[in-house]
Amino acid sequence: DRYQLFLIINQERVAAVSIIDEMKKGAKNVVQYFNQKNKETVLLSGDQKQKCQILADELNIQKTYASQLPSDKIEKIKSYTETSITTMIGDGINDAPALACAHVGVSFRRATEVAVQSSSIVLLNKDLSALKKAHEICTHTYITIKQNLFWAFAYNLIAIPLAAMGYLSPMMAAFTMAFPDLVVNGNSIRLNYKKID
Repeated sequence: DRYQLFLIINQERVAAVSIIDEMKKGAKNVVQYFNQKNKETVLLSGDQKQKCQILADELNIQKTYASQLPSDKIEKIKSYTETSITTMIGDGINDAPALACAHVGVSFRRATEVAVQSSSIVLLNKDLSALKKAHEICTHTYITIKQNLFWAFAYNLIAIPLAAMGYLSPMMAAFTMAFPDLVVNGNSIRLNYKKID
């Protein structure tokens, strides 16, 4: 969106300045990534509807809410958090309450102090591509946690009853106690070698 500012002295225009909003680096790629992952992308903005729609069309954002006051943003985020895991990205004072309401709030190092304090994740630069990497890391970590819980419970469900019924000697049962720990630790170490784009 482009803005024109004019300096007028004694009813005579002496200067003009053209200002254009700069889209954050990586925004289009990040929106495309989350759309491909079947995650709903939403533009929640205090700007006018026409400006929001132009941006949403350019980025291929699925849903747009324009002319939103801070209280409106809070209500929208609360409604989303009731049905799904919600991430809010913002950098202004008006975004801070909504950032705090979301499951995950994302802001930038050079954002307003209140927005930074209200966020779970603070990006060190304005490149939104880091969100894609953060999502992939979180996804792999979550999968690894579920796998580790499976192996830990599987051992307890199988080995302990066998030991109680006398099929495993106390020494063998004690020795095999180390097995789930090795599996869990080894599976967790695999996170270091996951390929993250």
